[in-house]
Amino acid sequence: GPVGATLLSISPQPTQNLPAGGTITYTLNFHSEPRGSVTVNATLDGSDWEGDVSYTLNGPYVDSHGSVPYTFDNCPGGSYTLSYNSGGPGALQSITPSPSQQLPDGGDITFTLNFEELLQ
Repeated sequence: GPVGATLLSISPQPTQNLPAGGTITYTLNFHSEPRGSVTVNATLDGSDWEGDVSYTLNGPYVDSHGSVPYTFDNCPGGSYTLSYNSGGPGALQSITPSPSQQLPDGGDITFTLNFEELLQ
């Protein structure tokens, strides 16, 4: 069926009798939940930062990316966790508001990677 959709029912019924020389029709009834988006941003010492950093989004939709800011569109609702892989402008201090968040159907959530500059 359609990507991201769930089969709700078959009508008129999943089992039908085919009369000799006759025709039967099945209708597959699908339902699609509204999709949302997951945005990943970063800060350096509290200020917005853009650049190369590797991270992975895990949840009902799984993907990786190599820069911020970035938005994963068309994500189904559910629990998502952002994992930092490597890169960025300094030492990763935290992921806010939390490394794990709940995306409501059709909603939006944002993860922020918070870096602190490394002192030499």
